[in-house]
Amino acid sequence: MAKRSLAVVASLHLALTVGGCGWFRAQSADAERSPPPSRATSTPGAPLPGPRERPLPSGSISGRITTRTGAPLPGALVCARVDASPLDPHRRSPLCATATDDGRYTLASLPPDRWLVFASAEGHHARFEDRRALQLDGGEARTGVDLSLVEGGRVLRGRLKSAEGRGIADALVTVGDTSASGQGATAATRSDAQGAFAVGVEEGWHLLQIRADGYADALSYAEAPGPLVEVLMAPGARISGRVVDATSGAPLAGARVDPGPMHVSGVFPDEAVTTDAQGRFQMERLAPGRYGPSARASGRFGQARHSLLLGLGQAFSDLVIEAHPASDVAGRVLVEPGKRPCTSGFVSLTSPSQPGQTAPLGRDGWARFEGLLPALYRALVVCENQVLPGESPSFELGTKNRADLTWVFPAGLTLRGRVVDPKGHPLRVPVHASPLSPQTTSAPNGYGQTDEEGRFVLRGLAAGAHRVSAVLGHPEPRTHADVDLVAEGTPERTLVMPTAGRADAGQTRRDGPADANAGNTIEGLITDAQQNPLQLVEIGLGNVATGRTFTTMSGMDGRFALTHLMPGAYRIRASLGGAPLPAPMPHTQREPAGATGTTPNSTSARPPATVLAQVQQGKTTSVRLIVESQQGVIQGRVLDGAGQPVSDALVYVQRDMGGSLPDGLASTWGSLVLTPVTPDPAGRFTLQPLQSQGIYTVHAQRKDGGAAVVENVRVGQTLSLTIRKRATLSGTVSLPEGPPPQFVLTARRDGVPIQLETFFQTGGAWTLDDLQEGSYEIQITAPEGTGTSTVRLAAGEERGQVRIALTRRATLKGKLVTLEDGAPLSSIHVSIQTKSTQPVIYASEHVVSDASGQFQLDKVEAGQATLMATPATGPDSLREILVMPIEVPPGGIVDLGALPLAKRRLAPSKRAGDLGFTVRSTVSAVRHEPNELQVETVRAGSSAARAGLVAGDVITSVDGHDVTSRRGYLYRQLTTVPAGTTITLGLARGARVAIVAE
Repeated sequence: MAKRSLAVVASLHLALTVGGCGWFRAQSADAERSPPPSRATSTPGAPLPGPRERPLPSGSISGRITTRTGAPLPGALVCARVDASPLDPHRRSPLCATATDDGRYTLASLPPDRWLVFASAEGHHARFEDRRALQLDGGEARTGVDLSLVEGGRVLRGRLKSAEGRGIADALVTVGDTSASGQGATAATRSDAQGAFAVGVEEGWHLLQIRADGYADALSYAEAPGPLVEVLMAPGARISGRVVDATSGAPLAGARVDPGPMHVSGVFPDEAVTTDAQGRFQMERLAPGRYGPSARASGRFGQARHSLLLGLGQAFSDLVIEAHPASDVAGRVLVEPGKRPCTSGFVSLTSPSQPGQTAPLGRDGWARFEGLLPALYRALVVCENQVLPGESPSFELGTKNRADLTWVFPAGLTLRGRVVDPKGHPLRVPVHASPLSPQTTSAPNGYGQTDEEGRFVLRGLAAGAHRVSAVLGHPEPRTHADVDLVAEGTPERTLVMPTAGRADAGQTRRDGPADANAGNTIEGLITDAQQNPLQLVEIGLGNVATGRTFTTMSGMDGRFALTHLMPGAYRIRASLGGAPLPAPMPHTQREPAGATGTTPNSTSARPPATVLAQVQQGKTTSVRLIVESQQGVIQGRVLDGAGQPVSDALVYVQRDMGGSLPDGLASTWGSLVLTPVTPDPAGRFTLQPLQSQGIYTVHAQRKDGGAAVVENVRVGQTLSLTIRKRATLSGTVSLPEGPPPQFVLTARRDGVPIQLETFFQTGGAWTLDDLQEGSYEIQITAPEGTGTSTVRLAAGEERGQVRIALTRRATLKGKLVTLEDGAPLSSIHVSIQTKSTQPVIYASEHVVSDASGQFQLDKVEAGQATLMATPATGPDSLREILVMPIEVPPGGIVDLGALPLAKRRLAPSKRAGDLGFTVRSTVSAVRHEPNELQVETVRAGSSAARAGLVAGDVITSVDGHDVTSRRGYLYRQLTTVPAGTTITLGLARGARVAIVAE
């Protein structure tokens, strides 16, 4: 019986998790990395350095693939994939070649980049440290990149199927390790004519990344050894079109076109494409969802006039992207001593108002960026084998190129060592050196892997004290040693791994002697209440004493095992797709089939099924976990807007995890989704088996892009999914001097955000399509100002000419002073939060008051806002935090004058005294300033009551300091005092009362 799995969604988070640390560890076993760079220097308006051919010529990588004994491996598949940075997961699809009879291979037509090379062969497997990472320059022919494979290993087998059940041939299946070390791709293979594949791997769970022509990219998980895994692949959508110069209309060759995934129901597209000589491009294998394509070239940037919503297998042709003038940026990374170029690494530019961009370093140490728009940018600079710097200074990019940005890294230090067990046997384990001082920056540097002799080399560490840790399995046992790095030549350290226990989710030890707890095992069986075994359920095991958790998955027979456990008590639970599985409900509490609404019996309101097990030394403990029945059924029909049956849709279900979906977007094809079904000619469908008491979202998608979604569906219900014509909304954005060149639109339906889009050089025009009926708030955010409009849409309505005039932004300035004597307060962080939290920030992120206490916030959104001034935190902080509601008028400069901050009267760890009364403090809806501080209650017998304070009194001062109107924020600062402190309140009726905090 085959193990069934759908393609798991490759969210950006997953891309960063799987690929992030892997980038830094993808070096050889002596993973390397150095102190913060100097401030970047630049020359605006300069041409980009060095003559450079566009596009850069391709290169090649060649070598030989052999066994460990040097015998050639003919027919081995050798692949290279771009070793993308953690901030830029693009272009991850491998390029592969087959080895000849003498084991030689050549990977041709490789663009200049950092590449990771790995290999696979029948009867052999590769390990993490067998891969090769290298930087390939334009036109470079790199030779001698030899690899060797280990004989044996485990075989991972699977089958790829279309939604109609056909096998998918010649698909590229890339296998990666899913362990906590984030080791990334280690093997690859291709499926045969029936869609079957097999690849040699190490034992354990692996992540499969699958690419096939005509299908959307897919992800899935599989175990080796384990049963056959089936992966269902969705039809791939595609976008094709041209990139042209916005001024002349001429085609733009060599432009990089990114699909711009916004809300994607499946794997995020992993690569951009390049336009040909006629400016044409085609992006394929796209998952259903919404996309905002854009194009970049030297001195040019363009974006589609509005986003595209693609259904399963849908094609969008003849898209025209107009490229407008933009700027290029170049920067160089140098390393001390001698300011030699850093030859391997990357630079990522981030901006609060523009998409981030990442560029690899060339062999000359240069990173080059094309087609950037004016904005404030900050650079994250990584140089391999050097300490990752802290926050780098920002720079302003205008309409001219900026060149000669320079970051200089001090040289890093090297630490060598060895990891062994108590008997001196070498261990292959991950090793990490982390700084003990928070002022020392190194993460994610200092990662490595021991070799066959247990040796490791960690390069590029900062001077100072480090803790060097090694972990065998996840998360125990572990060992560490503290090392003080002061100069090169620090003595080698040996780490002795304890044998006090180990747990690594059912995997067996691959090297070295057996540990003392090898026989400490929990074996179990998970079934539903009807004794049906549950397949591919996530099993979580938590050590009651330590709180550490371990995970595995049940097999096709519902069985699972976890070995090498510490003796003690463990709590075992199960989940599916991240949702805990509840225990069976007593029959008397069950809801009738088809019941609707949320009740206390809902799955989300009931505790998960739990078993408590005791692990004893050298023994196997057997457990059985029984969960809610999984035999439920949902039936229904799919109809079009005219009530006619639809038989060409795919219908599938997802367990309800809460929250609403963006309009026109179905949920992800992933572990929460059952195999899709196709309705019969009458549009009828049946979805089963389902969790009996579960709540689900049911989806129907047509290849023409039509979709329907019904949420909060219970097992036993019969429902209709109607694929209706959706509404369209369009309009314009304006300023007195003309439309803004760039703006962001946020759409909320009935108060819930459902869509966010960026528009560029559209003449102020905007369009939203595929909308449901309802009330919409359209919010526009631009560098020049903001605006909103509310529209009510009927089903299928096409509404146009919605005009939104922007309200100009303002500049706020003021002066921070001490309350006691009006002395200026410097180095205070000042920020502002507007009423509407914006996804893109055009205003100052924050500023710091200068030596005279002055501060200025630029491009502040008009309207209601909250100003915050935050002194340094910690036990030595002497001033309170300022939190002041204000109304920001549109345009111009607003001077807030002197804003006093009171001295902290109560230590952070101390409890405030009780003043014996409460106040009602509200904010004026008209002026957005605090209303009067009116006493609400006075406790009988309290100091406040004895002093004559009564309900209804209005407080105007505290200890002689005015707390009315805008200065109302001082009230909390001055009345937060320790017990025994006397404060004097001035009242509007003219009285003054002295109150002692109790």
